[in-house]
Amino acid sequence: MKITKNKVIFFMVCIYPIIPYYFNIFGINASNLIALIIIALFIISNRGNKLYLNKSLLVYIFIFACLFRSVSIAINGSIESLFYLTKILIPFLFLMQEINTKEKFLTVIEMLVYVSGVLCIFGIIEEITKFNIFSLLNNSGTSLNYNELRLGLMRIISFTGQTITYGIYITFSMCLCFYLICINSMKNENKKIFYVIYILQWINVFLTVSRSSILCCILSQVLLLFFYDIKIALKKITIIVICLIFIMGIGYLFIPVMRTSVINFCYMLLGVFDNKYAVQIASSFGNDNLIATGHRLSLYNWVFNSMKGKWIIGHGYNAQFNYLIQNVTDGWYWTTIKHSIEVESLSLLFHYGIIGMVPQLLLYFSMLLFGIKNHLKSYTWDSNLNFNIVIIVIMIIYLFYFLSNCMGSEEVFFYMLLSLIVAYNKKLS
Repeated sequence: MKITKNKVIFFMVCIYPIIPYYFNIFGINASNLIALIIIALFIISNRGNKLYLNKSLLVYIFIFACLFRSVSIAINGSIESLFYLTKILIPFLFLMQEINTKEKFLTVIEMLVYVSGVLCIFGIIEEITKFNIFSLLNNSGTSLNYNELRLGLMRIISFTGQTITYGIYITFSMCLCFYLICINSMKNENKKIFYVIYILQWINVFLTVSRSSILCCILSQVLLLFFYDIKIALKKITIIVICLIFIMGIGYLFIPVMRTSVINFCYMLLGVFDNKYAVQIASSFGNDNLIATGHRLSLYNWVFNSMKGKWIIGHGYNAQFNYLIQNVTDGWYWTTIKHSIEVESLSLLFHYGIIGMVPQLLLYFSMLLFGIKNHLKSYTWDSNLNFNIVIIVIMIIYLFYFLSNCMGSEEVFFYMLLSLIVAYNKKLS
């Protein structure tokens, strides 16, 4: 079989972003091995042609961030520094070079959305059967991080490590799906498929039962509506909302468990704005449902206190966070030890130090500013809603997650978006 660049791109876009972190091949993390395969396939399909480096400032910042993360990992004595270069830097430099036409650009986005549609079907199956199909790939002995039941529902995680990460993935995918629905060059037959996927994405984000994910999805779609032709957009969204209400209504009438879940889900959203609902939910379903803002703010202080002279290079790739917390309830004192860091920026700071965290933050802000700088640029086929606007919306949401929640499994998807925005702003033929 002849290895072509298009086949390599197809393999990379469809498989690489959804590889579970707990999947090993021959004892090697699957992401690391498949990254090496992708690089080899690109080299073979390139047939001796040189790698063209896009001379955009955003690309240089991307290289800078990857190199500094690798240096930080290497200083702490881990071979993962080499894998980080082969897993992130080299494959996506190749991808930026190869997305050079409108057809390739749109095809990559379509493939990402189609894959998300398949995952959404798996997500619904996961909720109904309480079985995650991706757990079949767990051959590393990793304990999967399922959250406590919330509102009587199992919070789906799909291929990711936990519900919030899956919520980020769905938010990204939903923005891309909305873009494909809006552009002029998409055939009506394909748009009907994207409408279905869009509805499935909404169902999945609700099944994460994560308030931050749901509210971020709503915010992202409202922002996209603001930039799109509002009359046309409202018509399309109204159709989708009616379909969602119809599905939930059928479930409410004929499925008792879903009836209870719909009612409690409304309480959960109200709990974001009214503490009496948060207390009511917590009394029925446990403290997992309480607002975690106070905990997140305390976490900043706990991590800062734990740096202990390791601000520059961090504590290391495999370092364990241990922070002693004094608790008081009704005059009783007890001590707990916190091991997890649920904020991505703090996790990077603790493990990789300033040289690992700051370049990553710089990359995210640079991508946002890059989209803002080019927000007026569009092509005739996406003049209704250009791709720079989509990236601006995504990066606003992503920066919120970076500073307030844990992340991880969506990293490869993010670099897909980086490759797309770089390609979009060079001349697509």
